[in-house]
Amino acid sequence: MAFSRLVQSSQYSRYFNFFYVLTALFYWVSQMLASVMACLLLMVTTVSQHVPTYTIANEMIGFGASMLEGVLAFALVYTVYAADDPRTCPFGTDGPLAIGLMAGAMALAAGPFAGGSMNPALAFLSAVIAGRFKNQVVYWVGPVIGAAVAGLPYDIVVFPGEASVSGTAA
Repeated sequence: MAFSRLVQSSQYSRYFNFFYVLTALFYWVSQMLASVMACLLLMVTTVSQHVPTYTIANEMIGFGASMLEGVLAFALVYTVYAADDPRTCPFGTDGPLAIGLMAGAMALAAGPFAGGSMNPALAFLSAVIAGRFKNQVVYWVGPVIGAAVAGLPYDIVVFPGEASVSGTAA
């Protein structure tokens, strides 16, 4: 309780927010580096073939593909919230299985239409290694907005007025 008051005080909140931003930047950079390493490994092991990139189907427009990627990212992040929330915990140790099944099903369902990336790092760095950047905005705008919006209905609609996982009011 005292720690949460310390964090919420105006004197210390800017320092904690700064560390949250640094943590988020660290995760983003880590994902980008991991994606580069995976693409380089793929390029080295398959010498005579090209590195596959995410592409949208000819029948789809960029807005539709971005919306599809946003819905996929929303569903994946919402599943992660639901599988890891101690307030519900119906999954118990099956939470990672639910997350993996959701990610696999969505990639299979949306792959032919928009690639089913759900993660900007996957699409962008494979495009960097391959040198093809067509429709990359689809893989940034949709997933970022979809993932950002996923937390709102979970805390506001599913658990209105209850304490959130971090201990502060929702």
